[in-house]
Amino acid sequence: MLTLLSFALAAPPLSGRVAPGEPLIWAGIDYSIAEFYVPERFDDPEARVYWGPGGGLDDRIGRYPSPEAVFTQLTADWNAMFVNELGKKVEKGLDVRLVRDLPEADGQTIRREGGWFQAESAAASAPSTVDAAAVKARVAAWSLTSTKGTGFGVIADRFSKAEDQGCFWPVYFDVATREVLWTERVCKRPTGMEFRNYWYNPLVDVVKEAVKAGR
Repeated sequence: MLTLLSFALAAPPLSGRVAPGEPLIWAGIDYSIAEFYVPERFDDPEARVYWGPGGGLDDRIGRYPSPEAVFTQLTADWNAMFVNELGKKVEKGLDVRLVRDLPEADGQTIRREGGWFQAESAAASAPSTVDAAAVKARVAAWSLTSTKGTGFGVIADRFSKAEDQGCFWPVYFDVATREVLWTERVCKRPTGMEFRNYWYNPLVDVVKEAVKAGR
């Protein structure tokens, strides 16, 4: 069961956000403010130091010159995985018509030169700083070709191997005004092999639950 997070004194209901037959504008996955607390040694690709469950970046580091370049490709991969795999399942399983409105391959992510990855040991002393205000600011900045309708996107928040969770903010919003209609912070346990799948699979559950609850 999802718990509503209010932006005012009383939160509007989530149910009914997606009317039968009406399109839902998919705004993408935004990794602009995400932080990863993982045990890989990204500073020395040649060392090839990886951890067990969840895999490492072996396939990525071999092809890209830096961790930042690796992550830039991953943001595009994760957005493509949603469109090509999860999006179709959501449409079919929940009878929702998604309009894929992504101007960039990496969704709404603002490219960063560094700072994507932090040491796993730092997670305990570095709580997430993402809140409702940060979510609202990111939604207001999103680039879309659609000018009206109900939009839905996901803001990635925190990925922590030490805490065994990936956290996201699924968001329903008015495309025309960028008013946030509903959001909440949801954390899921990561699963799967290899770095890409391990941190993508928590998103699958988050999206399915939020879209289902919005119908």
